[in-house]
Parts: sequence; structure tokens; C-alpha cells
Amino acid sequence: QSAEVSNQFRRLIERYRVSTFTASAPTFEALLNEPDSRAKSDSVQLAIATGMQSNPGLSAKFLAKTGIPLVEAYAVVEATAIASMNPVGSRPESGSLGIRLPHQGLSVAIVAWTGEFMRWAQPGECGEVFISGPNLFEGYLGDPKSEQVTYLIDEISWFATGDIGSLDHNGFLRLEEPNSQTRSIQARPASQTYQ
Repeated sequence: QSAEVSNQFRRLIERYRVSTFTASAPTFEALLNEPDSRAKSDSVQLAIATGMQSNPGLSAKFLAKTGIPLVEAYAVVEATAIASMNPVGSRPESGSLGIRLPHQGLSVAIVAWTGEFMRWAQPGECGEVFISGPNLFEGYLGDPKSEQVTYLIDEISWFATGDIGSLDHNGFLRLEEPNSQTRSIQARPASQTYQ
């Protein structure tokens, strides 16, 4: 089945002359397992990978095999698109998922175990990743009690992603692996708007 998905993916790229595409890290790992002649593309100029922070070295391997630059990005379904991305053409910050895209709010919040917003995190301080912007959807169709948690802070609606991370002094996002200190965020009641 993996080979069929990979073949279909390749046919779509060739048919529509795709120049840039976004996929998850397992997609890029599958493409690396293809024979060299099938891993290359005349049209693709850039590949963007989400969910890659835990897979260091994939970008370099992909570039070496395909000649296509691969940049890491952070995306959540609720944002309908990428929220942050490493700048194209520059050496990525180690372990980074990039900086926020234009018109995208991206911040890290310190949230009490009860779910109340306490303050914005300082550079390098871990907290919950919050996003805002015109691309953020209002909820899941037909599911009014979806697990979307939003906060109204200074008249801006922020979506609490549930991901734990930090922003450095330059605004680069890094995610943290869940541990005993960060699991309390997932225990917060869902489907609430905090003001």
C-alpha cells in the first residue's frame, strides 16, 4: 500500500508540475526509500516538512538524494496551513520549526493547570504554543463540543494547540517532548473559551 501511495504522489507531481509541496516526515522517509531515478523531479523546487523536529538529518538526506531543499515547518489542522517555517535558503536554527508566517500569530503561553491564561512566556521559556490569525477556523463542522480551546487575550482570539514549546529571542519555535511537568496541559477541560 505504501508503494501505491508513493506512486500516486509521484504521478500528481508530474501531472500538475508541482513546484512546492508540504507533507509529513513519513512521506519524505518513503520518498527516500524510492530508487534514485524516481526520487527526483524536474518541477519541484522546494519541499516543506511538518512534524520533523524529532527526525534530525532528514533534510540533508533528502537534499542529497533529490537535489530539492527540504525545510521544517510547524502546522496544525486548526490553522488550515503552516503557522511557522524555517526561512528558505538559510541554514535552519538547530531543532527549530521556524518563525511565524506573515499574518500568523504565534506565541507561547504559561497556562495554569486549571486552564487559565497566566502570562506570555519569556524567550526560551517552555509553555503551550498558541496561534491566532485569519486562517484559524472556528471549530469542527457538526461538532459543537469539539476539543478546541480558545483564549480571548487583549481582544484577540488565540487557539491553544496543546503542543509544548518555546520561542527564542529571534522568534524561532522549538517543540518539547511531553514529560511529567507538561502533561497537565493535556488534562485541561476541552471546548472552552477563556477570557
